[in-house]
Amino acid sequence: MQISELVPFGAICINTLLVTTSLAFADWGEVFGNALSVGPLLDRLTHRCHIVQFSGDSYRYRQSLERQQELAQVSRDTISDLSEKSSDLVKEQA
Repeated sequence: MQISELVPFGAICINTLLVTTSLAFADWGEVFGNALSVGPLLDRLTHRCHIVQFSGDSYRYRQSLERQQELAQVSRDTISDLSEKSSDLVKEQA
């Protein structure tokens, strides 16, 4: 039995595949190790597809930065409080 008997000519298989990456297509060769195989891979992957590109910082990245800034502020506040308490103790002992 041949494949042409299994799948009628012109039939379209409907499947959904979502691929997310922060790499440009030009950098995919580094991931797969063989730049020659990336061309056909991308050709088949992007055939009849929609490519959506976003620019700018990601939402998660922005949240991570905000969280780091909040933690840094808490650390500074804690150090400042401890410094004030230690200077108060030194004054009381004097």
